[in-house]
Amino acid sequence: MATAEQSAGLLNDPAVQELAKQKAYEGLEKGKELGSQAIDGLAHYIKKGPTGVSFLCFVGGVAMTVCGVFETIGGLLNPFSLVLNVYLCLFGIVTVLLEADAELFRSMKMEFAVKPIMGYQAKVNEQAQFLTTMLGRGGFYIFLGTLAISQCIFCLYFLVGIWMIVMGAMLVGFHFGYTAEDYEAGASRARAQMAAGMQQLSDRNQPAPAV
Repeated sequence: MATAEQSAGLLNDPAVQELAKQKAYEGLEKGKELGSQAIDGLAHYIKKGPTGVSFLCFVGGVAMTVCGVFETIGGLLNPFSLVLNVYLCLFGIVTVLLEADAELFRSMKMEFAVKPIMGYQAKVNEQAQFLTTMLGRGGFYIFLGTLAISQCIFCLYFLVGIWMIVMGAMLVGFHFGYTAEDYEAGASRARAQMAAGMQQLSDRNQPAPAV
């Protein structure tokens, strides 16, 4: 069994430090690549304007529903948590039905889903018209996001909540005149800032060249 002195010796070993630095450098490079791909993926849908953002909201609704189901099952003994999880699960389902593209489901030969989706969306048009506007839906998603992030910090609910807040804010922005080009420019700036920050970290952790 390694003693504290042996462990300290390993940490002070230049070879071990160089290996740790190499692994950190490789991790930063991979993180930079994945982060760039994520921003590019978002930019692809943002370019499509409200239609593309609607699909991203649909994805957020699916994620919130899944989180709600698992958290509801896991929190059966906590009444307060149970009620909130049930609400979030139901709101996730509402989001999925609200943003679902019936024609897409029809093209995927999923006819069984088309009629319920269209029927639900018709009822929303009649009974909850504020959800048919970008401002109304955006405000609703921001509200859902704040509920989700109140559950925990840096867990799945938190990440889904941040996602919904961002999507809601984008819909509100569309309502007030922001365009897909404005958001694309913002994504490009974010990509450049992230790349610059990751490059600084990479340079700082780049291993020394072999002698």
